[in-house]
Amino acid sequence: SYGTPNPNYANLDLDLRSIIAQTGLVTEAGMQNAQTVYSMGGGNSPIGLTIQSLITTNSGLCSNITDSSLAAAFRSFYGGDSDADQWMNAAFDGTTVALGTRLIEFGTASLPTRTSAARYGALTLNILMALECQIFQAVDATCNGLGVDNVDAQLAWDAAYALYTGSEAELEEGFLGGYFIYSLSQTMCVEFGTCKHDSSEARINTDALQLFVTGRADITNGRCADIREKALKIQALSRVPIIQGLLRALYAIKEQADQRDNTQGEVFAMAAAVAPMVSQCSTGSGDIIFKDTGLSNGSPEDGVLQGSFVVVKSAIESAYNCLGIRCSNVGGIVTLSGDGFLAKAQACGGVQPVAGAGLIPSGSDGESPKTSSSSSNKGPSGGAVAGIIIAILIVVIVGALMMFKRKRAKQSDSTTTTTTTPPSEDDEAVKTEEETTI
Repeated sequence: SYGTPNPNYANLDLDLRSIIAQTGLVTEAGMQNAQTVYSMGGGNSPIGLTIQSLITTNSGLCSNITDSSLAAAFRSFYGGDSDADQWMNAAFDGTTVALGTRLIEFGTASLPTRTSAARYGALTLNILMALECQIFQAVDATCNGLGVDNVDAQLAWDAAYALYTGSEAELEEGFLGGYFIYSLSQTMCVEFGTCKHDSSEARINTDALQLFVTGRADITNGRCADIREKALKIQALSRVPIIQGLLRALYAIKEQADQRDNTQGEVFAMAAAVAPMVSQCSTGSGDIIFKDTGLSNGSPEDGVLQGSFVVVKSAIESAYNCLGIRCSNVGGIVTLSGDGFLAKAQACGGVQPVAGAGLIPSGSDGESPKTSSSSSNKGPSGGAVAGIIIAILIVVIVGALMMFKRKRAKQSDSTTTTTTTPPSEDDEAVKTEEETTI
């Protein structure tokens, strides 16, 4: 166990919660309130420490940018003195901004698109950037022997852990809550078949938290090479749910006819971080992601992106090895039953969903669900989906009738009161032996 996250940084997830609430109003007034929390804080952290200040060039955690961090990748990709704060404020204000030679055209985007972009951008850009800057500052302090007993390195490492989990990361029904990377990983692992639907923790999170714990000892003992290796692994793991989020939202638009503006805004926010990451490995692949997902492509006012899901997916996967990410880390977008992947959204490298994946797992007896070549390439048929929906409705209706009859029976019995305690069913965690994530 790592212990309690540094509250100064962990409490910023309460600011993010406020930003989510205000942008969720989908009003210009809400956007202004969200921007105020973003820049001034919500009173949850020390004065001067805000989601905005985490990444601003002169005073933020990323002021001393390392070559391998997302902040460095962002500046290299967009050029000049570009930083994520300009991108965020353009989303809040509804303006078009030039980041180097690339235009970010929030001036023509709809309000729902902008609210979604600002909400997710605060996580994919500000929080993730600051997390990476902190882990590499810890590495620099350890390797350069800065601070008595590497106190500077420990403080930076503790801040990175807090930015991974947030202050809301408390065990509730087997899951850690919150609004930071941990929480997004929990959601994405179910949708991408890398964890069971009822699993207590995503493998990505288990591995990342263990690296944070063991990294502390490396810092204390001044083990430069070891702490650098762990920092790179944490960086790779932290990026996985952002990549998954981009693939999921883009698939919804291009393959499932999701024309909602907020889904497009999610694509913009995820791609704003993923394109620079990939560009560090392949400039051409980064450009493809930007062009096929960015605000400069298509017609934001009609909610249609002109890019290709398959092309973007291929561009991202081409950089996995360079980014230190495995196909098994990311997975693919699973079918409802979890026994395969949706068409065009399969995991690379022949990876299959883990046993018990999916919202309605087919392997309910704990055995690995059978996967045929066709089921791994196609989602459930229209008839299958209809059957599932009808079955659920029948169960709900029958349950309601039974409850109604019981209530009438109790009302008619004035002398006897019967209390029925529904049986509980404990699901034992099934641990599947897999290769180490990274």
